[in-house]
Amino acid sequence: MFSPRIMPWATRVKVKFFEEDDVDENLDDHVVPEKGFDKVYAVPRPRLCTSNVYIHLMNLFGNGGGFELVLDLI
Repeated sequence: MFSPRIMPWATRVKVKFFEEDDVDENLDDHVVPEKGFDKVYAVPRPRLCTSNVYIHLMNLFGNGGGFELVLDLI
């Protein structure tokens, strides 16, 4: 309870979360697939997700047929 490594109570309550309406999807159609990929399944989202590794892994999973397999299992 008195550890200096634990954040004080309610110190992160002022973090603003962006609504989906704030995301500009106009540029999604202009994103080119990575070399060796056929389609783009994930794109960077400013203020939401900009991890190059995460975007690459999601596109790798999608181009490997992962999303179709999940839909088939559902």
